Amino acid sequence: MGQKLSAGDTGSPKAPAKLGHGLLKEFQFDEGWRNLNHVAQLVNAPLRDVVFVGNATEGVNTVLRNLHWNPDGRDAIISFGTIYDAMARAEDFVVDYFKDKVVARDILLTYPVEDDEILRLFRETVRGIEAEGKRARVAVFDVVSSNPGVVFPWEAVTAACRELGVLSLVDGAQGIGMVHLDLKTTDPDFFVSNCHKWLHVPRGCAVFYVPERNHKLIPSSLATSRGHVAGVLGTEYLDNKTGTMTNCGMGNVGLPLWVAKEEGGGKGLVLSREEANAAFNFMAKALMDEYKTFVALYVRWDRFWVRISAQVYLEMEDYEWLAKVLKELGERVVKGEFRSQKQQD
Repeated sequence: MGQKLSAGDTGSPKAPAKLGHGLLKEFQFDEGWRNLNHVAQLVNAPLRDVVFVGNATEGVNTVLRNLHWNPDGRDAIISFGTIYDAMARAEDFVVDYFKDKVVARDILLTYPVEDDEILRLFRETVRGIEAEGKRARVAVFDVVSSNPGVVFPWEAVTAACRELGVLSLVDGAQGIGMVHLDLKTTDPDFFVSNCHKWLHVPRGCAVFYVPERNHKLIPSSLATSRGHVAGVLGTEYLDNKTGTMTNCGMGNVGLPLWVAKEEGGGKGLVLSREEANAAFNFMAKALMDEYKTFVALYVRWDRFWVRISAQVYLEMEDYEWLAKVLKELGERVVKGEFRSQKQQD
């Protein structure tokens, strides 16, 4: 049976609605209701300093992976024994990835414990780090801990951080909608809280707060990839000393594959120009046909490179996977697998 048309309906497809008020009819708002961003008001923070991320873990990772860790190896991250497991893993990743640049210090807590004791232990830990000739760079702590489910003296610890010159990174995963939050008064350096818990909004949604003074410390809110991929490959990513070349959503990672030239290649496999063309075609085809992915592969300055983009739908695990793929693909080139494919072609 054909589709029934109502009076005046020609059956022609409707033109897509324009962004803005034209889309209001697609949402179930009461007539006259103006739906704006009221989350900033709930936490008493300027609208310019608040954005949404997927969850609290993403917010903490965004901070830890964007911070510039000093090359002198004196930076330290402080956390407490009740830190959520995903946050602890984020901290471990930073320590492992940046190797000698940063260390971690964990403050063990035995409950029940008084707030004053937590503050005493925190101050004592900062003094101990300084006595080692290091600097307490950032402290990660809860608003309400998950296990055990207790309120953490986050406001007092934030104030202590400010007094001692330590950045405060507050994991408020259990926070907004359950306890009173006043970020303007408490003034943490970074704060994230899951809206899909006690505000009961659809999963996953978290409010991520960075005061204007710290905007410059977070150049990217996306999962960034180039440094990790280069680290796995044992190479480097393309940048200048001031870091201005990577102030965008793309990065370029050098592969350990070189094209022969008179003075010799770099560290890795050196290919003749003919072999380089065959290896290039082999790698490009394998990426799409076997690994079901695409990254821009190119040869410039007698070296193989890949250009990696930080898309909004990608997460750090995607780049970790890509690093393994590129390493495996490079090993296949070293074994000469591209030569057998060339003969088959």
